[in-house]
Amino acid sequence: STLDRSSAASDVYKRQVLEQKADRVIERRFREKNLKLSDIAQELGVSVRYLSEAYKHAGTTASKALMQYRLQRANVMLREGHCQGMSVGEICSRTGFACLSHFSRVFKEEYGLTPTEARTEEVLV
Repeated sequence: STLDRSSAASDVYKRQVLEQKADRVIERRFREKNLKLSDIAQELGVSVRYLSEAYKHAGTTASKALMQYRLQRANVMLREGHCQGMSVGEICSRTGFACLSHFSRVFKEEYGLTPTEARTEEVLV
């Protein structure tokens, strides 16, 4: 019925809005090494399950969204000229990763280069 389609469309919209709000929280808090999905959900006033459903609808997970954002920020920092004085470990820490070996592994999985290789590949000014 029309009401069912309207309700389904409303649910999709609510999940999309929640995902966007969660993305803003991630952008603001990604540096926190201990940031958990429960922290994001609590800030948004929803359950972890509901937060997870919002990302599931988008074909990803909240954990992956956090990881992707951290990796993107680290990639930019590694390549920016004004960050050249920072060690890879410092960039790792400043982007919310608690462990350098984990950071290096997931960075290489994502970009096909180690953080050190990415740094020397091309410096953005």
